[in-house]
Amino acid sequence: MSGNNETWVEYLNAARRKLHIAKYHLGKLEVLVRPDNHSQEQIAIQAHFEGVLFAVIAAADQIAEAINLAQRLGLKNPNLRCALDNVEPSEVFDKFSRWWNEPIIRDVRNIRRLATHHHYKKKPPTNHSESGGLVLEVEQPQGSSLYRGSRELTAYSRAVVEAAKRLEPLLIDLERQLSKGD
Repeated sequence: MSGNNETWVEYLNAARRKLHIAKYHLGKLEVLVRPDNHSQEQIAIQAHFEGVLFAVIAAADQIAEAINLAQRLGLKNPNLRCALDNVEPSEVFDKFSRWWNEPIIRDVRNIRRLATHHHYKKKPPTNHSESGGLVLEVEQPQGSSLYRGSRELTAYSRAVVEAAKRLEPLLIDLERQLSKGD
């Protein structure tokens, strides 16, 4: 492999690691947010929730940089949408585009943006589950959101990780496609 090829492959490997990091944070979050955990360790819960969000978006950014380098696009700090807008259409790129536009991923981008550049509401939960435990919910982003799934914190985080898992087979296809360009 050439040096340039190794670089874009390293970005794909980094993206794969980020997907594992998202799963790791989900596991930690599920332990913390349980009906029998009444301490509600707010900092740890927030850290693991944001860990899920940041890892998934970071994986998408690393995929964008892999595409940028392999296709020699010359983009500066591209996100996945930007990278996909600058390549010749293909079945693989179309699959990534569909993933990027999934309602849950669009919602994650909005929540992650709030967490990074602004803030999102972190108020004590007021709802109670049937088992008597507190229910934490993810804030609805301002404006409209196409995501209609649960906003309960762990269910939402599971939905994010499930969406991230759909990237795994796409990464294999992408690596094959980008390798053909060498």
